[in-house]
Amino acid sequence: MKKAKNLYAYLILCLILLVSCGGNSDDSEEEVIDLNEPVTWTGTVTSDGTDLWLVLNGNGEPYYDFRIGTGGAMSEIRDLTESSENLLSPSYNGEQTDRIIQWTLWSINGDIKNTEDLELLNKQRYNVTQGGTGINQLSEIISVTVNAEKNQVDVYSNPKLQWQEENQNAMTGTHAALTRYTIQTNGSIKIYRAVSVAEPKLNGVAQQWSDFYFEGWTPMLGGSSAFDGLALSLNSSGAPDLWYQWLSGIPSYPFLEASTTEGYAIAYNTSKYSTKDAVGVVYGKGNVETSGTAKHVLNLLPWNTGIGILPAIKSESVIPAHSLVEQTLYIVPRQGLTEAMKTELDDMVNEISAPKIYTPSEIPSGSELETIYATLMANRLLSGTATDNLSALAPID
Repeated sequence: MKKAKNLYAYLILCLILLVSCGGNSDDSEEEVIDLNEPVTWTGTVTSDGTDLWLVLNGNGEPYYDFRIGTGGAMSEIRDLTESSENLLSPSYNGEQTDRIIQWTLWSINGDIKNTEDLELLNKQRYNVTQGGTGINQLSEIISVTVNAEKNQVDVYSNPKLQWQEENQNAMTGTHAALTRYTIQTNGSIKIYRAVSVAEPKLNGVAQQWSDFYFEGWTPMLGGSSAFDGLALSLNSSGAPDLWYQWLSGIPSYPFLEASTTEGYAIAYNTSKYSTKDAVGVVYGKGNVETSGTAKHVLNLLPWNTGIGILPAIKSESVIPAHSLVEQTLYIVPRQGLTEAMKTELDDMVNEISAPKIYTPSEIPSGSELETIYATLMANRLLSGTATDNLSALAPID
């Protein structure tokens, strides 16, 4: 009986020691961050001597960073709490111009084209992309300005080369652009774009923009260990509500009218949706503000290494040469889908500006946009620097 009592006392002592010492084989793991709890978001614009980065901090700790590259596009998103893997899809063939967060514009129906062969239409219609071309010709950057007080970066660039090399002699047009990045206190990166519609030419002859299409190309990393789900809505607890499986359910170019959606789309991991990286793209539900006719749509596209979230403007009337397009997006990275993220996304949808198309005579007098427009019109006559590494263009003290 005494032995039993001693053994019992020994076992109790072992249990006490086990609890007090944290006897858990997972005690070396990182602390799980509960993003349902309030997070104070801050940020900084930094340089590593080669590249320009936006750093998003949560409660004083670096969570994510974003590299600004060719043509002012967003070329990388990294999770700084884990392996710093790029959360964007890898390029098709090593190009710096492909599968980055950027704008692209087309003559969507092929009204401006370099062929009469309908089978070649998709490759030989007018198409200019912010970062450059399909053979890795980089767009020229005119200037880069960092406003450290506002955590803001302005990149003026002159994308002008056709995406397809075989079209570059036949079709021309310089689409002077401003891309403005702002690190916001709501934990997002605001992307503001002001892009000149230019005067497209085919074999030196000016053409009308009768089928203008402007797309925010946002290519997230696809994979079972990365993003294998695409949610178009979350329920009240933050779980995916309307969602698609990567490579087996995402519709290609469905042209969903933005007003019929929730105003956001999220790439996430289906097996660990509440704990693994999720990146939301907020585009809003507002209709295109224009004196013509245009639709604000959400397009989607899956491929073998990615998920494309593609908010766009599809014009249905003629746009005069040198008109101006405005588009605003919020990039919202989080470490899992949560009730808090659902609330944050809804708030952002309510505040985001609707896309706009201005004819030259409609630019508001005395506004900042008037200054931006004048700068774009002057820039289109200038030559710039073709580079994917912006640090030298915007030294930071």
